[in-house]
Amino acid sequence: MPTPAKYDVATVEALILELAAKPHPRPVTADELAREVICDPNDEREKATFEQAIRRLREVGLFDDRDDKVVEPTPAGLRAVAVLNPPATTPTYPQN
Repeated sequence: MPTPAKYDVATVEALILELAAKPHPRPVTADELAREVICDPNDEREKATFEQAIRRLREVGLFDDRDDKVVEPTPAGLRAVAVLNPPATTPTYPQN
């Protein structure tokens, strides 16, 4: 049986990174993101998955490693979101 999405760290990382990039350059707090991501605040496993996802995003350099309460994507994090979520329209390129 597959792991439910709310307990899959990679899935939660992707969601957190995308949500944190939206209000950029205004940093958001982990508490703000938790209210959007965590479905059941009494579910300790879900909260632990959320916290692990934030730690991993910091460890790999997609979030700035700063105040634990502030979650801010690095330039690499913003680029990752842009690459993984391209615009809905297909760009046109000049013909040679």
